[in-house]
Amino acid sequence: MGVLEEPLKVVLDPACSGSTDEQQRIPLFMDEPKSWENQICNVDAIVIEVNRVHTIIEIEETSILPTKICGKFLTSALAEFYEHKNNARRCILSNTKFIQVVSDKSLKSATKKRKQAEIIKKKIREMLPNFTTISEYYIFWASDLDEACSQIINVIQPQH
Repeated sequence: MGVLEEPLKVVLDPACSGSTDEQQRIPLFMDEPKSWENQICNVDAIVIEVNRVHTIIEIEETSILPTKICGKFLTSALAEFYEHKNNARRCILSNTKFIQVVSDKSLKSATKKRKQAEIIKKKIREMLPNFTTISEYYIFWASDLDEACSQIINVIQPQH
């Protein structure tokens, strides 16, 4: 995904990384204790800064239905922390960023999906201050992940 400066660390789901080394999903939990009842979702990637989740990244390659886009945001928004299998707790704090990358490979030229996504983005951003621990929401369109990487890095680590 590119190089991030310390203390930022990227954690990828095995499906995103292609790695078989550390086969570990990225579970988010709604409450203590870490349990199946409290686990709300698995995300595609997170960026950790010290002991907090700096950014959550979700990649949607197949379905661009509003329920899919909103559902991925909502389940992450209800979470309070991420905990790796080694029980090193990572808290999701109030300034966590949420980035959705949506594939535009299958879109027809006359589609209204981009306009619809802009409306969804606006509505989600209006809710953020009062609704969740997520403080910033972004949605990017891309033909492949490499195309979105520079946009993602600019959000995660803006140039000073």
